[in-house]
Amino acid sequence: MKKISLLLCSVFLLFFTHAQPFQIMDLKQSVGLWEGSLTYLDYSTGKPYTMSANISISLTNDQKGYIMGFEYPKEPHANAADTSYVANGIFGQEKIVSFQKEPSGDFALTTEKMGEDGNDHQKAILRHIYLLKGNAFSISKEVKFEGTNKWIKRNAYQFNKKEIGLQQDENAVKAVIQQLFDGMRNADSISIASVFAPNAIMQTIVVDKDDNTAVSQSKVANFVSFVGKQAKGAADEQIVFETIKIDGALAIVWTPYRFVYNGQFSHCGVNSFTLVKLPDGWKINYLIDTRRKTGCN
Repeated sequence: MKKISLLLCSVFLLFFTHAQPFQIMDLKQSVGLWEGSLTYLDYSTGKPYTMSANISISLTNDQKGYIMGFEYPKEPHANAADTSYVANGIFGQEKIVSFQKEPSGDFALTTEKMGEDGNDHQKAILRHIYLLKGNAFSISKEVKFEGTNKWIKRNAYQFNKKEIGLQQDENAVKAVIQQLFDGMRNADSISIASVFAPNAIMQTIVVDKDDNTAVSQSKVANFVSFVGKQAKGAADEQIVFETIKIDGALAIVWTPYRFVYNGQFSHCGVNSFTLVKLPDGWKINYLIDTRRKTGCN
């Protein structure tokens, strides 16, 4: 009877761990801006170190990609963004070990992969644990070195969701636009495509040699494809946030710019953005710009 009970318990635990199928939309509750800290174990001293850290989470336009943008206010050179997808039981580059989601949208996701860690690059199993509980979100990394049975907590992000308000929306709007131009500099077509709303419009005001004005329209897909084929650092559009107006789910943004291509000044002008707040965050719905070679500071 004891063996049967243990067998049933094992089957139940196995079923419970993998009972829920997993897709990116299951993480939707975590979309937004989060503020907090990163605490990591310094292998050199064996002591923990804590620093400020924020994270911006959004979904790609097709809602199949999970975008995490990490910001370190005191170490901006370490800022980074990553997009993860789910395929064949893999989240990003890691195997999905378990996933549980509550009716509230809270969730617990655990992933693992083989890799290396430590100052001497020892082989190890790397585990990430994502926990969402109300307005608290954490990402922990644990390490188990080859030949050991002990899990070591390597680092832990602890976040609280930012207060809802105009400042939050303004920061989110600016982050979307900044992501567009960071993506251009990095020739990252996936990052660029994710900031546009479905059926977004891109236009340019052109003036010919006879001083006639017209409006030229481009397809977002063509723009994304073109930028993705550039060398990293080739397309550098340097913007200034001059005006931001927000009313509910509508935002307009005015950004004067200078465009540098392959290290050479090309032209300047102004971008005028219209953004809408969709279920997966702020997206660019309309972009029109001017272009000129004179009067550029």
